[in-house]
Amino acid sequence: MVLKLTSILLLGLLTGCQTSKKNFSPSGLNNFKSFLRKTINVKCSVPGGCKDLPIGMVVSLLNHKKTKSEEDEFEYDRCTGFFIGPDTVATNAHCLPTDIQKNHSDCKGRIFFNLPNEKNKIYECQKIITVSNLKKNIVTEPQDYTFFKVDSKYSGSPYTISREGFPDNQWYNTYTINPKQNNELSGELVKKRCKSVLKSAFMPEYQNTFSPIVAFGDCEIIQGNSGSPIIKNGKVRGLIQTNGDRNILSLLVKDLSKIQVAHLSGGSSFTCIPTPNEPFSKRSECTVKNPGSFFKGNELNGFKIIEPKKIRKKIQQSTLRFRKDNSEMLIWMLGPDLKFKTHSSAQGVIFSLKPECIRGERLPFWETIRRKSVGKLYFNQPIWKFEMSFNRYLQGRFQIEKIEEQKSLLNINLEMLEKTGVTSYSLKEPNTEELFYSDSISFCEESSLSGL
Repeated sequence: MVLKLTSILLLGLLTGCQTSKKNFSPSGLNNFKSFLRKTINVKCSVPGGCKDLPIGMVVSLLNHKKTKSEEDEFEYDRCTGFFIGPDTVATNAHCLPTDIQKNHSDCKGRIFFNLPNEKNKIYECQKIITVSNLKKNIVTEPQDYTFFKVDSKYSGSPYTISREGFPDNQWYNTYTINPKQNNELSGELVKKRCKSVLKSAFMPEYQNTFSPIVAFGDCEIIQGNSGSPIIKNGKVRGLIQTNGDRNILSLLVKDLSKIQVAHLSGGSSFTCIPTPNEPFSKRSECTVKNPGSFFKGNELNGFKIIEPKKIRKKIQQSTLRFRKDNSEMLIWMLGPDLKFKTHSSAQGVIFSLKPECIRGERLPFWETIRRKSVGKLYFNQPIWKFEMSFNRYLQGRFQIEKIEEQKSLLNINLEMLEKTGVTSYSLKEPNTEELFYSDSISFCEESSLSGL
């Protein structure tokens, strides 16, 4: 018999190893079950013992085929799982073979579960109850969970689900199966400590106590730990689903080599997971808004989403003098989209304000401008620099400072403005007429003027 282990990928890639349905012969499945009973060996390495811990190893059979010598060859994965009911096990959806990653799938002979204190007892999956949707885009981490029924009941006490969420900077326990690499189906159950880390560039979806996704620091997660329960006061609040590999983190934060990054990991919160046979009321926080992305290298755009109130307040304070001194004709209000122009340079991310609207009651002044300079307005426009740094949990800190004043030339099509109320404008360097940016502009509404 030939056995092949295919490790589950962590790192938020969330993938099983098979993409099409496989045919498993009854004899092949029986051979695999026989192999499991003979070789699976999960030891307890938790202080105080594992007698009351309903946590064990999940083994998923991915593929089976015969070799040229007619031996059975199996391909399988390992994860961690735990009982949440007498015959209901929870783990990550990505731990399942992809051909049965759907609700109500038959999982007989494909998924098995074993506890450290029950060496000779193998629980066999009967039916997949629910599976989370693992579709992912570049900036949003999906929740990763599944529940399945097994063929016999657990004699101990399963975990009770808590929907209290994850407040920031709190310590939690997790119990993980660490596989032994020298024996493919052996491992040990160990206890680890993990600290919740709010608003990290690693997992910016974690915005508040009741976010569906949570990030942890000082929490080393390895292959085989996927699906581990996250415990507080004896109740399970979520489950581990991913770790923070440096190759992935280097895409999120520039100059990662300058930071002593903590062991980072992420998981799904039961606050936002409907569990079998339990009442569930979805909170508004369970809807994940696009958290922005650091992938494009513009930290300002990413941090706008992570700390919108802080960044808005700081920019308002830093630009107040300029906006007041230059409000005779134009309003430079900071609306909900924080209207300013940014670009990256050797100095980092720099930005300047964009005019939002023209004060209609000042048209006589504009007439004077038109006669003298054909719709041109000169002024000194400050340039601000945005600098961002990260702590070991990749939580961002920032500062804003004015680095220079740039003489600017504003061109406005006054005739079109008077006819239609909307016109185009361009902001240029006065001597070379290098274009800074251009846009459309209209008369200010009363709400804009009330902010003066």
